Amino acid sequence: MKRVFIGILGFGGVVIVVLLVLLFVMSHRLKGNIEDSINARLQVLQESVPNFSYEPFSCSGLKQIVCKSSGVGFKDVKLENVRLEVGQFTKNQGSVRIVSEKMSFAGEELLTLLFGVLAQDMDFSDVLLPKSLDCSISGVLGKSEQAQDVDTMDTTATCLAKGENLSYSFAWGMQAEIGAMLELPPAHFSDVLSSMIKAYEEDSQKLLTQTLVLFKSAKLSLEPKDLARTIITKLAQDKELDTQAYQQQHANLARSLQSMKAFVIYIALLSDVGEKAQNLEPLVDGVLAMILGENNGVVYELRHNDANTHKSLSLGEWLHNPVLSL
Repeated sequence: MKRVFIGILGFGGVVIVVLLVLLFVMSHRLKGNIEDSINARLQVLQESVPNFSYEPFSCSGLKQIVCKSSGVGFKDVKLENVRLEVGQFTKNQGSVRIVSEKMSFAGEELLTLLFGVLAQDMDFSDVLLPKSLDCSISGVLGKSEQAQDVDTMDTTATCLAKGENLSYSFAWGMQAEIGAMLELPPAHFSDVLSSMIKAYEEDSQKLLTQTLVLFKSAKLSLEPKDLARTIITKLAQDKELDTQAYQQQHANLARSLQSMKAFVIYIALLSDVGEKAQNLEPLVDGVLAMILGENNGVVYELRHNDANTHKSLSLGEWLHNPVLSL
């Protein structure tokens, strides 16, 4: 089941990096031109992450600064009509929010393949994929629970991707030991971010090897809205169905989903998941029950196991394998 989260954690990690960059820039909005600073930082990110692309941001406002771009994204996920909002910055914390009015995906053909057992060449992306995104990230300075003389930053991120019939919410929590990167004891949240950016620019490997992170948890929730009825109506090509015809379509859908499940498990057995394929079955069952309208949604969560509850990794190790200690 962990394998399912690797892609989610990877994408979530890059989103958090982008937001942290913006968090840093916005915290220094009185020290320069915020618009130029954001675009310059994103240009650096684009050079280091080839799959990342963006249209330049345009910022406005004085007390409440809002920056807008026509598009930001990666190879498989694009965000359009993007808006950035800076939250309140205090001595110990800061936050940034990113909102996209439209999401588009490059991998929609995967849905066509999986749902081909329901109807050949029928596009289910409008039913199953989200259309908008709202993410917030906040950082809070503190001390380690294990050592009160160790400076830390707790980072939490929440995202809600909403679709017409299926919404996805994602919550993420991580703590980083930042003392090794600080030139002076932290006086203000923005100064901490400034020291970390400077440390990365001077010696990126030092930051990756000496910054210890403790990943706390990740939770993915799927919440349907008239999902079963919408899929059945689509399969019926929008024809009116009486109760008996609807029940028959529902039974046909259940049989088709079992075929889909067999296909997914078969692919898992052929992949490097191998002997862990049986762990995938309850996850698939939950999603299929949701599609059939037999539950109110599903929640999947990763936490540390008992042996790794307090196990920290270097930032480099964590980026290489986000679920290493889970």
